[in-house]
Amino acid sequence: MGVTVYEVNFQPGLPGSVATGIPATVRGKLNASGQTIAYGRALVQGPTATAAILPSSTAKDFIGVCLRTYVYENAQTTQGDFGYADKQMFDVLTQGDIWVEVEEAVAPGDPVFFRHEASGSNTIVGKFRKSADTNTATQITAARWTTKTTGAGIATLLFYLA
Repeated sequence: MGVTVYEVNFQPGLPGSVATGIPATVRGKLNASGQTIAYGRALVQGPTATAAILPSSTAKDFIGVCLRTYVYENAQTTQGDFGYADKQMFDVLTQGDIWVEVEEAVAPGDPVFFRHEASGSNTIVGKFRKSADTNTATQITAARWTTKTTGAGIATLLFYLA
């Protein structure tokens, strides 16, 4: 009997949702950013080991992605996205796969960057892309895309941090 191959096409989930259930690591952090952190955004180390903040031009050490959970009441960012309020404990995915918002078309094999500085009207700090966009985004070398988009949208990001 021959081997049967089944192709799996995952439908886009919500930003910050675990994508497939492969082994993942989640850490609790305190939102020390002074603002709401939207689900699915890139995070960097905060002022203490137990804190996380949104990236900036000076804070670019990627520690994971803001994981969507339904434990707390949603807060909203100034752009209207839902997430965790300032000074609230929340979950950070530090390895595994997760649905994230991308600013441009991405595909498996493309490099992975997260935005650390806004650059124009349609860019938001913490979103993902495949290009450095004139040095306003930082590359994550331990990450790859597992789905593709034809433009801005939702894609699956797989990453493993040491």
